[in-house]
Amino acid sequence: MALRALMLARKIAELEGRQTGIEQERAALTERIAALETRESEAERAFAEITTETPQEERDAFDAEAAEIEREHGEIDAAQTDIDARAAEVERDLTAARTELDGINQRAAEAAAAAGRAAENNHATEEERNTVNTEHMSRRERIAEICTRSEVRDFAAAVRANRAVGSPALAIPDVMLDIIADEVAEQSKLIPYVDSQTVKGSGRAVIMAGVPEAIWTDTFGDLKPVDLNLYRMSVLGGKVSNYLAVPNPLIQDNDVNLVNGIISRIAAGQARAIDRAILYGTGVNMPVGIMTRLAATAGTGGAAPAWWDATAPEFTDIHTTNIGHASSASLTGLELFKALATFLGKAKHTYSGTGRKFWAMSEATALKLKIAAMEFNSGAAIVSGVTSTLPVIGGDIVELDSSIIPDDTIIGGYGDQYLHVDRASVEIRVSDQVKFIEDQTVYAGVSRHDGKPKAGEGFVAWSLTTSNPASTTTWPTPASN
Repeated sequence: MALRALMLARKIAELEGRQTGIEQERAALTERIAALETRESEAERAFAEITTETPQEERDAFDAEAAEIEREHGEIDAAQTDIDARAAEVERDLTAARTELDGINQRAAEAAAAAGRAAENNHATEEERNTVNTEHMSRRERIAEICTRSEVRDFAAAVRANRAVGSPALAIPDVMLDIIADEVAEQSKLIPYVDSQTVKGSGRAVIMAGVPEAIWTDTFGDLKPVDLNLYRMSVLGGKVSNYLAVPNPLIQDNDVNLVNGIISRIAAGQARAIDRAILYGTGVNMPVGIMTRLAATAGTGGAAPAWWDATAPEFTDIHTTNIGHASSASLTGLELFKALATFLGKAKHTYSGTGRKFWAMSEATALKLKIAAMEFNSGAAIVSGVTSTLPVIGGDIVELDSSIIPDDTIIGGYGDQYLHVDRASVEIRVSDQVKFIEDQTVYAGVSRHDGKPKAGEGFVAWSLTTSNPASTTTWPTPASN
């Protein structure tokens, strides 16, 4: 089926090329008709000037011109008939090829949707594995559904057709934006925990310092005002972009595979970049990260850093209170968790929200905590008191790649105290020149995001070593071409 789709795509491209050539011939014929009409008008004026006194030579010249005009009319009529016949044939073949290709894409979409429904109805004994498969197929089923819509089919056709340097950006259809946003949020480990909002254009996000408590009064007393403590945080937005090479056979495949491949690849790269920025963003062409806020120090006269808004809550220097480390390298077991819980408890829920906590760490750090909490249960089996949440202090353990957060480092707190802003929808740019030899087409995903902690007091950072955790990260550099 994929081979047939490829053959049809090539046939459609060839027919569209013939169609363009025919239209060019039609345009040239139109110019020829206009010139002939001008020539005929001049002949009519010459005929009107012929009298009985007109010399025979001029009469003969007019007769020759009239005969030439009649001959030209005949050629034009024949050419018009030929162009119309060839245009009708190409249009007929093009309609048939497009209809067949749409049918293949429709059957592929229906097959993917059926597979998704089958996966959801398949209750395997391993519940966790079944849940993962169901979620995956559910997303693919959504993609299969939107691929039946005309705007998505047009987008897929534009992706296949506009593979050239200098091609304009391809606007992603609105129906795809929700899936892309969901995919970025799904692949991002931190977006589900923070306060994520969409703000278009240059704007400010309004936050409220806590929920004002109501005031008790006499039954017949006046209503009492409370201070809402509203603050504004400027959100500008840095551009996050990534490009990836997609094998050309995938591009030539059906619409479902093409759209699914582009969405998953671009979303994965952007999700990693956003996670790193939430933790370590510098505030320069990117969000302000949690560690950047925690490590920030007050300047002369208690001045706040440049990225701190004048309309935001008052800046506080917390680099000595909310960043810490283990007092001894020999801390293990209960003593380690006592020290950990004591320090992580410094995170304060300053602003209104859900109060949900997260603790970001590498996989090796999470494993180290699980080992430290190991003990024997009543059945003489080794168990750990650490699973997906931290004991006593509470909060989900979020495991990130060690290239994003170093081993032995824990960063976290109240996630809703971090404001993440989606500033501009994703657009796709495309070129088939960079990876021409590898038979690949390069797609670039570009979007804009901003973010910063509403209050640094909502977060802490702690190291399992005897030194404070690093406040910066090594940002990826562009790969060489």
